[in-house]
Amino acid sequence: MNILSDLSFARRTLAKHPLVTIAAVVTLALGIGANTTVFSVVRAIFVDSFVFHDQKNTVILFSENTAHRNTKEGVSIPDFRDWREHGRSFDEMAIAVPGVVALSGLKEPMRLKAARVSDAFFSFFDFKPSLGRSFTADEFRAGAPHSVVVSHSFWETQLGRDPGAIGKVVHLNGDAFTIVGVMPPSFWMPSRTNSVWLPLTPPVSSPEIRSVREGIVLAHLRPGVTLEQANQELSAISRQLAALYPLANSGWGGRAWEPLRGVMGDKDPILLGVLFGVVGALLLVACSNVANLLLAQAAIRRREMSIRTAVGASRWHLIRQSLTESLLLSAMAGVVGLLAGFWAKDCFIAIYPSPILIANRVMDPAVLGFCLLISVLAALVFGLAPAWDSSRADPIEGLKESRHSGARTHRLANVFVSSQIALSMILLIVTGLLLEDVRHLRRLDLGFRPDGLVVVNLDPSTVRHAGSEQLRTFYRSAMDRVASVAQVRAVSATSHLPVFTEGTPVHVAMPGETAAPAERPVAMQVVIAPHYFEVAGTPLRRGREFRNQDTASTARVAVINQAFADRFWNYTDPIGRQIRLTDADARGDLWTIVGVAANVKPPSLQGPAHPQIYVPFDQAPQRAMSLLVTTSSDPTRILTGLRKAIASVDADEPVEATTMRQMLRDQIRQLAIIFDMLGVFAGLALTMASVGLFALIAYSVNERTREIGIRMALGATERGVIGLVIRRGMRLALIGMAVGLAAGAAITQLLGSLLIEFSPWDPTTFIGVSAILIIVAALASYLPARRATRIDPITALRQE
Repeated sequence: MNILSDLSFARRTLAKHPLVTIAAVVTLALGIGANTTVFSVVRAIFVDSFVFHDQKNTVILFSENTAHRNTKEGVSIPDFRDWREHGRSFDEMAIAVPGVVALSGLKEPMRLKAARVSDAFFSFFDFKPSLGRSFTADEFRAGAPHSVVVSHSFWETQLGRDPGAIGKVVHLNGDAFTIVGVMPPSFWMPSRTNSVWLPLTPPVSSPEIRSVREGIVLAHLRPGVTLEQANQELSAISRQLAALYPLANSGWGGRAWEPLRGVMGDKDPILLGVLFGVVGALLLVACSNVANLLLAQAAIRRREMSIRTAVGASRWHLIRQSLTESLLLSAMAGVVGLLAGFWAKDCFIAIYPSPILIANRVMDPAVLGFCLLISVLAALVFGLAPAWDSSRADPIEGLKESRHSGARTHRLANVFVSSQIALSMILLIVTGLLLEDVRHLRRLDLGFRPDGLVVVNLDPSTVRHAGSEQLRTFYRSAMDRVASVAQVRAVSATSHLPVFTEGTPVHVAMPGETAAPAERPVAMQVVIAPHYFEVAGTPLRRGREFRNQDTASTARVAVINQAFADRFWNYTDPIGRQIRLTDADARGDLWTIVGVAANVKPPSLQGPAHPQIYVPFDQAPQRAMSLLVTTSSDPTRILTGLRKAIASVDADEPVEATTMRQMLRDQIRQLAIIFDMLGVFAGLALTMASVGLFALIAYSVNERTREIGIRMALGATERGVIGLVIRRGMRLALIGMAVGLAAGAAITQLLGSLLIEFSPWDPTTFIGVSAILIIVAALASYLPARRATRIDPITALRQE
């Protein structure tokens, strides 16, 4: 009954002061809503996406080569088959190999993300097809009828949500495939943009290449086998494979990871830590703000508390009653914050569409539990100090006291306001550095010229363009047609787009070298068409680039990057030197160096460039290539013309055309999204801190009305009164800023791995944030100060 009476009394008390109650609820709801939003987004992406049938024992396997700084690399199909055959630590193992297929015969030719999967792949998940079925064992045999399972988005966009889609035929890479299943919208493995799944069947003609590592392997640990034991066995198997296949497997091993750690990038844990740290600090700022509100209310209610103590209320009873009011406030804020969090998540989805987030919009128990937990913690954080302060009041002094608060209350309020300023300082410094890093990335010298560059991705059908000569004819015709499009200045082609991928690893040997293949250095091979360096805007340091005369019948030539030249011929001219590429060239022909190009940034945008070697397309034709097109106008205006030009060569060839700038924006989009969220949260924290400072100074002015009136009656000037009030506000702000600067400088050192060629000691950010806080603090102090100058001395002297 005591609890019910306390709740009833708390409800009546909060209802007596509706403005204070509303302010407290809204402030807390912002902090709780921000935490709920981040928790639900992170949970949807990193937790709900991995609903395995055996969550406890499922692991993800990757290849790794520490010597080449390759961790969490894909797994080749031959390695997967050997791991599955010889591994004793696993009950079951399956692989998914991401790729691209050309869709034709429906609306228009297009390229789709696809995955070839082994048997038992779908059995790892609790997801079942929403229509039809998954693959049967017979569909994994060589020569089996072609079957395909499609994604929910494919079913919606390409099949118009047809309930009779099962049994329909679609054409992929020129072959007919029968649809046997449609997966639910929340299923996406192994790629978030995957559209179709195909059964991984044994090769009919060309063998599976052991050095091509693209697959993602799932496995179940046997009962009693630890992750460490499984990794020891994988290492032993990998050493055996390296001995059997030294050229492809030397230095390569395998490693099993827990699913969540396996899919996280190296920077993801730091990013998540920063994100949760920011929203946690935002909640603390909100709690400090509400604590100040309650302290002010406690000062007003000091006489009430003294009377209740005088008539027999215990100290514990007063604390319990105050905490009950805090819990009721927090409960209301939790409900509002939960609703605001899901509204914010929907806004987030609208701005940054994601199938994963769309499929996880419901209020699941984990999110509700998280919201309840932080609401209770918030109530304890902001309610305990005012409750303790009220309970310590001397009832005799309280009955004598006016409505003014005591020195102890002022000290607590000062601490809370300075804490808010310090937390805001830290958040603004961290967010400012990260946002400045994104802007720096957009201005970074990448080693090529992305402006005005259009990318057209092509992958000709093996049916219509089977051999090397057919590929040469197709790309020669495609580039000629594209060059004739209006406003196109130049066109070339590459097998690997700069910055996005570095090339295909090959071992490099010098003429007469006797070292074992596995001991030879590795370079990244890129196949390019003539005029590539001119079109891409990558400077040539010396020599020449490829010409139309460098054909399949002429001597083999190559262009290397500066990193390659420094690695093999430091301080000497490499032009005219010869090398042998042992992986890519089965004949072992010698390639003559004819040019040296500038380095291009690696995909990580950090660290030194790796050695690269460029070879002519005519001498090493590749099926999948990207045309690079420069234009004299807005690149987006020629996309339609480019698609028509390719269609005139092959009407069934899907064409993906976009600008290089757009691709670069997409590349850093994930970072930009997170940093934008951090900016919003830091802005909210600054707003709360400034409102808290304003409220404290305004409350102080109200309490010092009599003092200010006396000062003005004795001749104090308006400027003097304003200075008196502002000095207090600025003193609190400067204390908080000093603490925030020191803490921010220490915390930003943890961001070093997130910042790319950008110092965490950036003076512009520190000075800019300090200036912003000084201006905000000055404004928050000036407004109450102006009010103080309007006090009538006669009226003030009549007050108690």
